[in-house]
Amino acid sequence: MRLSSSTVNLCLSGLFLVICSVQAIATESIEKGSSEPITDVSSQLAQIKQLINHDPASARQQIDDLRDNFGDSVSNENLVLFGLDCEQNIVLGHAQEAKDVASLGLKRFASLELSPSYGELIVCYGNALEFLGDIKTASKYYNQGIQIAEMLDSAKLATYAYRARGDLNAYHGTVESALADLHKAYQVAETNNDTFNLGLAKNSLANLYVYIKDYQKALDIYLEIQESASQSNNLLNLATTTYNIARVYQDLGEIEQAASYFNQSYQVSEKIGDDAGVAFALKGLGIIDLNRQQIESAKRQLEKATDIFRSLGEVIQIAQVKIHLGKVYYELGDVDKSIATYRSAILLFEEKESLQNLKKAFESLSRTYAAIGDFEQAYQAQNKYIEYFKLHQQEDRERRITEMRVAFDTERKEHENKLLVEKNRFTTLELEKKSQLARFQYWVLVLGALLVLSLLLLIWRYIRNRKVLEKLARTDELTLLANRRHIMEFVEKEFIRVERGGSTLSLVMFDIDHFKQFNDKYGHKVGDRVLQSVAKQCLPLLRKSDILGRIGGEEFLLFLPNTSENEAYAIAERCRIAVSEIPTPLIGDEEKITISSGLVTYHSYMSTVDDMLNKADMALYQAKKQGRNKTCIAE
Repeated sequence: MRLSSSTVNLCLSGLFLVICSVQAIATESIEKGSSEPITDVSSQLAQIKQLINHDPASARQQIDDLRDNFGDSVSNENLVLFGLDCEQNIVLGHAQEAKDVASLGLKRFASLELSPSYGELIVCYGNALEFLGDIKTASKYYNQGIQIAEMLDSAKLATYAYRARGDLNAYHGTVESALADLHKAYQVAETNNDTFNLGLAKNSLANLYVYIKDYQKALDIYLEIQESASQSNNLLNLATTTYNIARVYQDLGEIEQAASYFNQSYQVSEKIGDDAGVAFALKGLGIIDLNRQQIESAKRQLEKATDIFRSLGEVIQIAQVKIHLGKVYYELGDVDKSIATYRSAILLFEEKESLQNLKKAFESLSRTYAAIGDFEQAYQAQNKYIEYFKLHQQEDRERRITEMRVAFDTERKEHENKLLVEKNRFTTLELEKKSQLARFQYWVLVLGALLVLSLLLLIWRYIRNRKVLEKLARTDELTLLANRRHIMEFVEKEFIRVERGGSTLSLVMFDIDHFKQFNDKYGHKVGDRVLQSVAKQCLPLLRKSDILGRIGGEEFLLFLPNTSENEAYAIAERCRIAVSEIPTPLIGDEEKITISSGLVTYHSYMSTVDDMLNKADMALYQAKKQGRNKTCIAE
């Protein structure tokens, strides 16, 4: 999602929701922060709030005009203007400019620190820091905004600050802490009948549902918000929500739907001059084109997105796009540029200490080295991937422990304070009894906590062991590919969907030529190494949706959903050629490893999966009959 400085990878709608929250709280800020009557300046501020969503350029002009009128005056109206200036820069993706404006405002209006407007500027400053990758400092400013909101009993500021911190925790904290903050924002808005901020809280919850892969809940909320934004002509919210819908469809594998919504988001973002929105939409379209094997188009989209993100100072996004560009350059045959691009992305991720993204970058780099046969470099990159994987797990575990410790200490201190109050109300004898009871309760609490922790540990071990067993049950032990049962589950499900009128499905069945001779001549250990080499050589050539499985001794099955016959043939040929280039130091240079493949694409006369498998097997037989090291298409 287009959410606070994320990835996965996930997506940054928080970038576009911040300004909406400010609009909802600005009136409250003026009323609570100033005793002066409403003037024409108040009307101008209200007009700017409206323009930010519909005409950012005009909003920019009016902000500059008012800035000239206010000069260096320290007034609540000028403070509100600084907040709008900061948020307008956030909307356009100018995070550095937003940071500079907010930093100046926080110093100039320090005397107004106990006002909703000041709290608003603090949260905006946190947003700018978050988009620039300074997550820890951003979190501190969100906490400060929450403290001011609670001190002033400002419901709308509380909703704004809790939602901002919830969005951040969704991608840099824990799901539990994110849910707590977002539900708090939702409850405050609902209690105060604030339908505007209630809608924003819903959007943030939808973003979190995407993160935890509850796509249907997320989609229902996004479609509701999109309809509302369209009816109110809120183009900024419309562009953001349309982008989020596209990402949901992309995660669900519904590529055509995703492409359509990315295009809509691109058009609306370009119309209102939203550079960040344009860049995110181009990134989404580029990834889709890459999955479609439309490499040149993907290259254009992703390179253009990189240029825009560079102008906006979005370092994390630049690095994430480079990961996809690395794949593009590899597909175009420019291996050196592909590796250099991955290395460049890694440097940017290391600068921002983004462990999750570093995992992905080294994984992609390792696969590329393996694909070109540089197994030493591939091994080194794989070790770095494992290192960052462990570091990310440790960081997440430490964060959870800290949250539990803070919660436990807070509850214990509250309990002790209550006991002290009670002690002062009773006689010495009663006080002693209370003291004994307090000690008893303390040990009950400690033992209870230990019991809960032990139970959590047992549950965690059970879940971990179950996942390991589930993985073993569906994985071929030798090649680490899907085993026959696992890949056939995918084939049968996809066959039913295609049979009901979905897109097409292709299968490629192949085995290793003269494999029995390898076993007989060199032994089973060498035969096992050959099987492993074939699997490793083919995997980097496949798309994310493709699945390669081992279904027999030397027999493999390649599952290709949403793939036409021509596309499937191209993939099969890439695998065949790649296998023929595997170095063979263990079996001698005079012998080469080759495969023969049979390709079948679904046709309406095929009534069962077995029909397709039989056709693929017959085509495989034809490939062997024609001299092996070939790919034959079933008739």
